[in-house]
Amino acid sequence: MNDKITFTTTSLCRPDISNISLDSLRSALDIDLKLFRIYLNIDPFPLNEDPNKVEILFKDYFGEVICNKPSSPNFANAVKWCWSTADSDFIFHYEDDWVFKPFSLKDVLNEMEENISQVRLRAFEYDNYTGKL
Repeated sequence: MNDKITFTTTSLCRPDISNISLDSLRSALDIDLKLFRIYLNIDPFPLNEDPNKVEILFKDYFGEVICNKPSSPNFANAVKWCWSTADSDFIFHYEDDWVFKPFSLKDVLNEMEENISQVRLRAFEYDNYTGKL
């Protein structure tokens, strides 16, 4: 499975927030993140924080971290770098401040292999007909 999917995320210099998200991701998934690669863009914001701390944190969770540290923050460029650099059939993109509930990455991949090109995971109920929560 680890040759089919890579992870990507755009991050700011907020290691405490990233750690919460990474802990929840590791707990939520039915796989070992150390078997996977992540493409990590760390935008330099807040300016008084060290982006290297964020990179080191991600290395504690993933087997391989490919990191981009641009000189100025730009969310659109961060996403573009992540998605254009990832080299697998599937990309699992998330933001550095997400908190995950348990789910099966294996099931998601199986569904995607059936010609689904995008899966959106939701943390709250939403009525597709009325557009209300």
